[in-house]
Amino acid sequence: MNQDTKTALKDVAAEAGVSIATVSRALDPVRAALLRPETVDRVRRIAARQNLQANRFARRLTRGCTDTLCVLMPPSVFGREGNPDFRESAGELFWDTFSAILEAAESRGFDIKLSPIRGMDFPTAVLRTVQQGRADGVLFFGRAGFERALDLARAEGIPAVVATTRDPMAEPVVPEVTVDGRSGVREAVRWLVSRGHRRVGLMAPYPIVATSENVRFQGYFDVVGPPPSSPSEQVVCVPDRMALRRWLETKGKALPFTAVLCANDDLASILITEAEYLGLRVPADLAVVGFDNSTLRCAEGRLSSVAAPRRELGATATRLLIENLLHGVPIPRQTVLPAQFLLRASC
Repeated sequence: MNQDTKTALKDVAAEAGVSIATVSRALDPVRAALLRPETVDRVRRIAARQNLQANRFARRLTRGCTDTLCVLMPPSVFGREGNPDFRESAGELFWDTFSAILEAAESRGFDIKLSPIRGMDFPTAVLRTVQQGRADGVLFFGRAGFERALDLARAEGIPAVVATTRDPMAEPVVPEVTVDGRSGVREAVRWLVSRGHRRVGLMAPYPIVATSENVRFQGYFDVVGPPPSSPSEQVVCVPDRMALRRWLETKGKALPFTAVLCANDDLASILITEAEYLGLRVPADLAVVGFDNSTLRCAEGRLSSVAAPRRELGATATRLLIENLLHGVPIPRQTVLPAQFLLRASC
């Protein structure tokens, strides 16, 4: 899209008091039915003065496109009614990414279609909307649960990009934008060591060395040394809150470390609460770092965390896909963004 068209879209949206996506819908003979008649009339009158409608639909006809991207997100984002809910702990982690996808798409004149998940076959059904000419490409948020759809996208040559906070894969199925969690974890542990912590622990709700999550937490072992070959007091598995409480009660104030990196912010937050309940001082007796930079857990500005650049993740994946659709720019098989250690009061 040229700069004049982008400027015209923004001008119409500003004058009409609506979003760029609403301008797009109002100018589309089919999707205009989704809007109130007075909104459609107002937008079209403003657009007519700028000759925007002819330019936009000429491009669509020339390219044979819809200027629409489908976004697939994990079922955990959708509530009981099948509609997205970004207020809960699972959903709020995705909001920064999704809002960046919306903004990046709207700034380029594209609409976003986010549909509720209905059954195991729904992701592959979404791909069929692209094959049927009702969308131009697909953005996957994450890989889990989308394996069949990803295989189909590759096999059928459907334009698709995965945006995920998980660690890079050696051989991604379709182009991916991922996060180098290992570098962020390494930065956090190095900072703890530089502050005099000679015993830094690693805590997770699962056996850390035996899971795919181990890639990011190799950053911990990069600093403290190779993973232990036998059970170690400094690598702790606590499956739930009660297990964590029992572990703390057993150790008392004689913890095997003075600082700990937790596998996620939920665990870090619970650890702080339980430790302080038992009389430990954070960070004087125990420095705590989480992972994810969850808005709910970090809202008070207390919890230090390793943060994935979630907004950049969404914006980058959207930009790469749209540039490919509009200009044929090849999408790199792997685009890796750095994670960042955010220092707050828990350290």
